[in-house]
Amino acid sequence: MRSRIVCRLEEILVRTSGTLTVCVLMTTPQSLAQVPPGAPKFEVASIRPASGCEDNGGRAGSSRSRSSPGRLILQCQTVDGLIRDAYLLYGDGKPWPVPIPGGPPLPLISARFLNQQIKGSPAWVRSDRYSIEAITKGTPREELMRGPMLQALLQERFKLKIHRETREVSTYHLIVARGGHKLTVAREGSCVPFDPDHPAPLPLPGQPPTPWCGPVLVPSPTGPTTYHQTAEGLCQLLSGMLDRDVIDKTAIAGLFDIHLEMDTRSLVADLSPTVDDGGPLSVGDAAVVLSAFRSALSKLGLKLEPAKGTGKFLVIDQVERPSEN
Repeated sequence: MRSRIVCRLEEILVRTSGTLTVCVLMTTPQSLAQVPPGAPKFEVASIRPASGCEDNGGRAGSSRSRSSPGRLILQCQTVDGLIRDAYLLYGDGKPWPVPIPGGPPLPLISARFLNQQIKGSPAWVRSDRYSIEAITKGTPREELMRGPMLQALLQERFKLKIHRETREVSTYHLIVARGGHKLTVAREGSCVPFDPDHPAPLPLPGQPPTPWCGPVLVPSPTGPTTYHQTAEGLCQLLSGMLDRDVIDKTAIAGLFDIHLEMDTRSLVADLSPTVDDGGPLSVGDAAVVLSAFRSALSKLGLKLEPAKGTGKFLVIDQVERPSEN
């Protein structure tokens, strides 16, 4: 099973131990597919209220999932989490692409898009938890079971009716400043291919650990670094730390080892004590973080410009507690 690894902002900025802080990026939002006519469905599905689940603020963070050929088991799930899986993470039922050489497969959505507020969502959708065991014929891939097939199950058993809205949203464009960029071309051997199931090789005595390539921010007191990274990948990492998504407008090709120079300890000291990945930054904290990253990017010949873009949002028209098995 694939897992999403999320970093708290303060971990990215100040953690300097030998253990690497890993932030899996999410790529740019794209349109979501509806369940196609004639798409495969589960033959049998058991849906039961779940007990003994740790509360995690209404999201499915304490949920457990596993799959095998023809079988999908989802435990301690909120309906909110099921909807995000079915319509956002696995919406088209296709395998996730690998956007960066040596990196992991990643869903085609941004972290902000995944964690959007879903309009029309009653409170029980975020609090009640359910365990689902669904079986089907054949051996459909996991993405198909957790996407279109789960959509069909939600529509049938939870009477879910949902639509998408498109609205204008604020973004940032990353552009090259006058004089050109100053990015450092990726050095061979500066990182190892990303593998969440196997830690990076142990370093030699007195040497720092070798970081993973791609969707990783390695923190230090002088600022985070990402290795064998693309300009687009940098934008995706920045999107997870700023108050808006960042869109790549640099037209820069290639892989780079990118160090964002900043005094991370001073930056954290300037943030409010409640800053957390679990919600948006306050206006004051967002301004502090934006200023720090703008300064770091300027040293690389890059700039952030305010812009407008298109955001896609989910809206629930109808949802009911599930029918009996």
